[in-house]
Amino acid sequence: MGLQDFLAGPDLLVQPLDEADAPRLQRLFEACADYFQRCALPLAADEALVDLRSLPPADFAWAAQWHLGIVQPGSDTLLACLQVCSEAPAAGVWHLGLLMVHPAQRGRGLARRLVAALEAWAAQCGA
Repeated sequence: MGLQDFLAGPDLLVQPLDEADAPRLQRLFEACADYFQRCALPLAADEALVDLRSLPPADFAWAAQWHLGIVQPGSDTLLACLQVCSEAPAAGVWHLGLLMVHPAQRGRGLARRLVAALEAWAAQCGA
């Protein structure tokens, strides 16, 4: 089971992201430059690749990590992304490290749908 199983409706697809998806994720990061500005973080040209390669800190317990992209069927443009760790920082706990929604998709309930689906997925897995 995965996030897709709990995401109501056929209008969105969940895609696991890996290093090959860095250009797509970088475009989302650049569209969401306001996030980086508000957090006083520089947006590097390779920010997405660094993010996709990142692991939780060594002293942070975790079992699995997912980088997930949200798209509409027939499109590879990312509407949103999530970074999630299971059993983090303890058994039965899941950690949502990042949820980013493209500015054109904000205010439409997408983040709410994703969080609800993530909660259901985590609960199904024992969190």
